Amino acid sequence: MFLCFSQSIIRIYRVNFKRDNLVIGRSLRSLISFILVFLLIITNGCSAKNLINNSDKKDQLVLAVSSDPPTFNYAVNTTPYSIFGYLYRGLLKLNGITGEVEPALAESWEISPDKSQFIFTLREGLKWSDGVPLSADDVVFTYNQIYLNPKIPSVWKDFLKFGNQKKFPVIKKLDSTHIEFTLPEPFAPFLRYITRLAILPSHKLLSSVISLDESGNPQFISTWGTDTPPQEIVTNGPYKLVSYTPGERLIL
Repeated sequence: MFLCFSQSIIRIYRVNFKRDNLVIGRSLRSLISFILVFLLIITNGCSAKNLINNSDKKDQLVLAVSSDPPTFNYAVNTTPYSIFGYLYRGLLKLNGITGEVEPALAESWEISPDKSQFIFTLREGLKWSDGVPLSADDVVFTYNQIYLNPKIPSVWKDFLKFGNQKKFPVIKKLDSTHIEFTLPEPFAPFLRYITRLAILPSHKLLSSVISLDESGNPQFISTWGTDTPPQEIVTNGPYKLVSYTPGERLIL
């Protein structure tokens, strides 16, 4: 249809050419401009449609990597940019537009009158990517045995030192869906701080925290390196690791 349409326009301009050479010069320029713009619109429209269709068909995220990640272990990662935001969730999250604290794994929370105690309620039906239920045990394990573990070097440990004496909070399980955090003293940004602390699976990592290597350090420190098969890495976020090609890409 587009070809017939173009041919009809060309015939009209040929008539103009016979009548007046000046008219054809201007008309040809207009015709060429029109055709180029028309083709550009069609091409862009098709490309956009294909992109939309492809994104609808594939529940997959492909990330180009400027540098290889040093680890797939969130707790010991030290790089500022990482894929962990796609793989894991904490109790709370920050709204990327408003900057407000919002529910994530926790659906709600209560704050004591003196603002030193917080009780979080987990969402119902939470599961890890391997189908195992996520519970308060995972939260307590992540904080007490990983983030607050003096034998595990983690940049997140400093996030949990509060007050003038830089003391850690006391974290305990109340039941399968409720966790209590007691701070040494009130700390206004507490909720914002824990948005950056992902919850990790106790059923996959507890043994590595307890077991020691030849140097007497928890094996957890070297667990989930970049040579780990993707299917062994368990997550709780919107994506899980599908494949990793060093120096090229990550597929989630």
